[in-house]
Amino acid sequence: MPVRSAPRSIHVLLLALLVGACTQAETQSPEDTLRAARLDLVGAIVVAERAEPAGRTVEAEFEQRGEDAVYEVALLVGDEVHELVVDPRSGAVISTAVDPEDLDEARTSADLLATATIGLTEAIDLAEREAEGQAFEVEIGAAGFEVLVLGDAGAWSVTIDLAGAVLAKREASEIENEDEDEDEDEDEDD
Repeated sequence: MPVRSAPRSIHVLLLALLVGACTQAETQSPEDTLRAARLDLVGAIVVAERAEPAGRTVEAEFEQRGEDAVYEVALLVGDEVHELVVDPRSGAVISTAVDPEDLDEARTSADLLATATIGLTEAIDLAEREAEGQAFEVEIGAAGFEVLVLGDAGAWSVTIDLAGAVLAKREASEIENEDEDEDEDEDEDD
């Protein structure tokens, strides 16, 4: 008995569904992309620290870059800042670059971390519980840890001191779309 292929109409229907799914993924908001990511912010930090075992994470964030979403993790490695880009879907390190412009800030952050009684990942966990959501950015400054968290009711900035006490929780801006920010910067320059 000869094998028959599916009717052309089924092929057209499957192609239309595939194109629709791709279009929907392309138009997904950064917030939806973060919620759908297989890897969270702490997971991205763990991946980066495994890739750079001599480094210490001083900042990490989730970014929407056009159609791609990534985690960018900055580590102080000796006298250099290494920025690792981590894929939130696969957990793979996509790229590594040295950023000499952020060295002073990274050193300050590392010095503050050395005096903290809680670590970066503990601060993220505490902020996620406080804001009831998923962290998408963390940095360390004089006030302590600033963790941005996406909750059901929007984004929150949670400030935690170096001893682990929550100092403040306030509304924050949503996840940045790097392409939109670049367009705004270009408009301001004109």
